[in-house]
Amino acid sequence: MRDVIHRCFRFDEIEVDVQNLRVTVGSQIRPLEPKSFRLLVFLIENRGRVVPKDEIMAAVWPGSFVSDNSLTRAVTQVRQALGDESKAPRYIETVPTVGYRFIGDVVEADPRVIPVPEVQGPPEATPLRSRWALGASLAFGILAVLVGLDLLQRNRPNAAPSWSGTVLGGPIIASHPRISPDGQLLAFRAIIDGQSQVAVMKPDSSSWTALTHDRNNGAVASVAWSRDGSKIYFDREWGPDRIYAIGALGGEPRLVLENAWLPEPLPDGSLIAQRHSSEGREQLLHFWPDSGRTQLLPASARYVDSPNVRAFSDGREIAVFGLPDGASGPPRLFVLDLKTLQSRTLGSTVGGVGTLHAPIAILQDSESVLVQQRRGDTYETIALPRSGRGAPQTLISLPAVAAPISQDVAPDGSIYMDHSEFESSVLLISSSGETKAEIPIPQFPAGNEDQPVIVLPDGAVVFDVRRHGRSDLFLGRAGVEPHLLLNSPESAALPGALLGEDQLAFVAGVPGQLHMAIASLRDGSIIRRFPQDASQVTAVTAPADGQTIFYASNGTIWAQSASGGDPRRLGKGYDLAIEPSGKSLYFIGAGADGYELFRMPTAGGAATRVNLPTNFNLTPLPLSPSAVDASGRILLPVNLLDVFFYRAAIFDPAHNTTAPVGVPPRIVVTSSGWTRDGGIAARITRWSGSLWRYRNSLQNKGAK
Repeated sequence: MRDVIHRCFRFDEIEVDVQNLRVTVGSQIRPLEPKSFRLLVFLIENRGRVVPKDEIMAAVWPGSFVSDNSLTRAVTQVRQALGDESKAPRYIETVPTVGYRFIGDVVEADPRVIPVPEVQGPPEATPLRSRWALGASLAFGILAVLVGLDLLQRNRPNAAPSWSGTVLGGPIIASHPRISPDGQLLAFRAIIDGQSQVAVMKPDSSSWTALTHDRNNGAVASVAWSRDGSKIYFDREWGPDRIYAIGALGGEPRLVLENAWLPEPLPDGSLIAQRHSSEGREQLLHFWPDSGRTQLLPASARYVDSPNVRAFSDGREIAVFGLPDGASGPPRLFVLDLKTLQSRTLGSTVGGVGTLHAPIAILQDSESVLVQQRRGDTYETIALPRSGRGAPQTLISLPAVAAPISQDVAPDGSIYMDHSEFESSVLLISSSGETKAEIPIPQFPAGNEDQPVIVLPDGAVVFDVRRHGRSDLFLGRAGVEPHLLLNSPESAALPGALLGEDQLAFVAGVPGQLHMAIASLRDGSIIRRFPQDASQVTAVTAPADGQTIFYASNGTIWAQSASGGDPRRLGKGYDLAIEPSGKSLYFIGAGADGYELFRMPTAGGAATRVNLPTNFNLTPLPLSPSAVDASGRILLPVNLLDVFFYRAAIFDPAHNTTAPVGVPPRIVVTSSGWTRDGGIAARITRWSGSLWRYRNSLQNKGAK
């Protein structure tokens, strides 16, 4: 046991609970990322004086190199949580070129000493392992939440075991942990020099080893152990999708299956895998390597980076987060019998529609399925009985910003997860390829980081921020903190598009009553609303004259006059970009060989496939509404064979050439559009990821 001092600050109707990393305004809890929370506490502790930027960075990001954009982004998050404004600050005052000062009247509650159990933390940072410093704030936040949960559990009679987490070794970006059948070796996906590879490590060791080194045949997406632990299956995507096998200690990879990915081994040596279908989903298949036999299964999944298929240890059934054949709607968790091919739904009484999320895993007794459940701004790891009968059990609760991409369960019941940190911004790139400026985008648990931003004629960008059950549009400029674009009591969200010079089309309303709307960029007022349901709108674009709004809703493309009237149906599609002349639309569709680009006349008619060079692959990310410039060049979301991260490329149909857009290393490009001066506005994400092991209180007692 050790003593922890519980500190709490209060000002106006705001309470900052340091121990529980919680900001409460009135009766509402305002979520903050761990770094932003640390920034708030540090400014409060130094209230009344100007705190220089370098002092703040040293305290909030110890041992790490961060830019002014990271600090500006964190300050923006704090101000939004507190309801503060940079132009008329009540709490955080900006001192130009110097730093920040907390100016609120603070009352600190009398500190309380609370005895808490020891929780193992991360190893000390060293100059050679800057990864620990990069993940320190995330570790602080996750462990504080777990300690609070442990205290609550101990005050309950007959409480279930509580869980505590320990960060493991690995590179700066590590994800997708899979523990060996004997629990002695952890395989995972490691990003090495910009490309993903298969790596292994002993869970209690800080050293790790890369088993693969190929950079020219696509990126490793997932890893999985054979049931006897002799080899590791992995796949390479973004080229000709292929599944390989490699020895547990390395060696030469062996090709197992082409045109497939996401392997999941079964006890008899066969594999469950996935293959692209023309419907835009991943078709499940059963493959027997010894005979080469393949069986299509009556189930499909969506293209995601999180494991959505896991096999039970007896090999009779698999758990799937997807859809059985013939079903529609959002993905669901179900069990598929591999002999009868019958399925049964799990978790039908848990939460509401869309509250369950991948990744999934199988508990060590093979009688329960782990899945993520979202409750507000919290993700819970819950166990659902395989039989479909019995109540779910909540094991671990985490802030939504720490939700795992992947998880696995060890023979001793330990749960391995990855946790990521993301920082989003918009890079403004000149026509010569130089980065002119970077505009930070606040990141919240309900963020929409894949949604393209809207580029305005003066170089400013519009993006949406989703928080507290609603969405707002913000205007961002280089060197200036973002501010609200519209003054409206209802939600305002993207997708959207610029209409002419000074109007914006977007999605407005409240849940269950969403519609398209047009607002003035001059005064933020809403000019026009359209009655059609916009809850399924996935893309919006408009020609240079702004007279027509083209949008995709539930897989159908429509043309809507900006002056009103009924929309006109054009065809099928999910995302859109338009030529400035307004004559043709472009969209990305799924085919049997991957994603393809199509062109459709706006006057009506069939869509035709656009032949693309073969040195890249399209991704499922949406096109920007300004993806086509006046000369017909198209900015496309692509994968390059030698780079793990999503990139953007300029496709010139007139010459059938492509050229990648230059961005810094370890950057994910989620969308990109042309600016009026011939430059590019690219929405990017910086990513770091760490591996964690969670043990319950019974395991920890046994370990001692």
